[in-house]
Amino acid sequence: MSDFLKVFRIQLRARFSQKASSRKERWKNFGLGLVIVLSLGSLLFSWAFVLHGLFATLHQANMLDVGLLSIFIAGMLVVLIFGVVGVLGVLFQSKDISFLASLPLKQGAVFASKFFIVYLYELAVLIGAVLPAIIVYGIFTSGGVLYYIKATIAMLLLPMLPLILSTLISLVLMRFSGLSKRRDLFAVVGGFLLVIGYLVGQQFLMSKISTMSQDAIIALIMEAGSFVKVIGRSFPPALWAVNAVTLSGVDSLINWALYLASSLAAFALTCFIGSKIYLSGALAQLETAKKGKKVHFNKLKKKSRSPIIAICIREFKLILRSPVYALNSLIGVVLFPVMIFIFPMMSSTDPDLTAIDELMSSLPPSMLFVGAFGVGLVVCTMNAAASTVLSREGEHFWLSKVIPVPYRIQVYGKLLFTWCISAVTIVLCLIPALIMLPGTITSLIPAFICALMGAIPLTSTSMIIDIARPKLKWSSETEAIKQNLNVVLGMFASVALGFIFVVVSVFLINRLAEQLAIFLVFVFIGGVALVSTFALARFADYKYKRIEM
Repeated sequence: MSDFLKVFRIQLRARFSQKASSRKERWKNFGLGLVIVLSLGSLLFSWAFVLHGLFATLHQANMLDVGLLSIFIAGMLVVLIFGVVGVLGVLFQSKDISFLASLPLKQGAVFASKFFIVYLYELAVLIGAVLPAIIVYGIFTSGGVLYYIKATIAMLLLPMLPLILSTLISLVLMRFSGLSKRRDLFAVVGGFLLVIGYLVGQQFLMSKISTMSQDAIIALIMEAGSFVKVIGRSFPPALWAVNAVTLSGVDSLINWALYLASSLAAFALTCFIGSKIYLSGALAQLETAKKGKKVHFNKLKKKSRSPIIAICIREFKLILRSPVYALNSLIGVVLFPVMIFIFPMMSSTDPDLTAIDELMSSLPPSMLFVGAFGVGLVVCTMNAAASTVLSREGEHFWLSKVIPVPYRIQVYGKLLFTWCISAVTIVLCLIPALIMLPGTITSLIPAFICALMGAIPLTSTSMIIDIARPKLKWSSETEAIKQNLNVVLGMFASVALGFIFVVVSVFLINRLAEQLAIFLVFVFIGGVALVSTFALARFADYKYKRIEM
């Protein structure tokens, strides 16, 4: 226990104890913190407003417990899917693994300390999703102090079981993937398959329910005793947590016992496994496999290319070598197209979604253009690669300062790389959109072309933020991208700029002919793209010289 506390305290200090060196720096941090608090506060308020409407509907049907259970399950699923990324980064990609392995520390203590670091990160995300639901539920049920105490305890323990499952998957994956020369690719593909599997599984369950008759659904509910039990069958720990919070007396105590016992037993099992195989799997990631491939000087001369293209390709290679970078930067390439592709499949069986499909098909072409253009810009706002373009280099940033390539050319290559991620996602979203709305090609194609152009200033803005305040000092790749304030600032800046683009497009379309308005939107965004690209290059020339390692 003493070893665990020592390592855990040191890692907390390394990640969170950053002191400002001057009064100006303190005021700057205070201002950034205030912006983040206000932005996150507005998001939480909006989420609570949506939940209030949902719970109001469920309250009329006497099904409030269903709403709370659904939020608990959704939070656990998010931790399960994205917890793998955090575990891979903190437990297996940290720079201090070899150093900790050389110290006289118990393997289990090192594993447990790193596990709880990931636990804190996932808990912070889950609190933002679950806490508004707990408050809204308490408002509708007039919950007292005891309810909020029980709900808080259940919420603090909620990430435990899904994160344990993610950790076990990562332990086995890293322990045996070290035998493969393509272990990083194996981990990246496995993470994407997990996300796709979740989306497909959700669609399968929804399609099964939508095809059932009303009498069959009522019979299923009556047979199970309550609709809460029907939903909770697939996630018993979430059901135990909800029952422990909402019930009273002996029933609440029984569910508390089940919830706590399952969490503690799973944690004990994970610590036991981690104490046996953790360091061997983590150290295996530091090994490199030698490829017996001969490279001739003449072939190298033939492979020479433009510096911008070369830097763009280098960025792709670097990001694909890291499961943490790949999953956080490329997840939108998979997530958004799959979500759009699932919609027409659901609309074929769900009458409500069919009505929405018909409504979208009947929209005026101008409004459909604005909607599709907005969706394309939303895709660009989730590009974490742009807002960490410099931070990911870390201690290797000095290479960018010494290679014989001008700073603006290096930034152009990085801009091309980040733009390609957004562009591929936009194009992949266009395909299912055309399948879902085949008669709207004249509106969708111009909208997505404008979105491709709009991706340039959005990614340039995010890159400027990261170049202005790069996070080059980090101990793990997870810290460089998931715990980087620049990602949040870049997202808010992109949302603000994208909102301006949509407002301008609505203004022009309402006052001019459709074709002329679309052309002027394209010209306006193109002009902003040129200005942002020029500003990015000038700022890079200025800032690169002043960044000290």
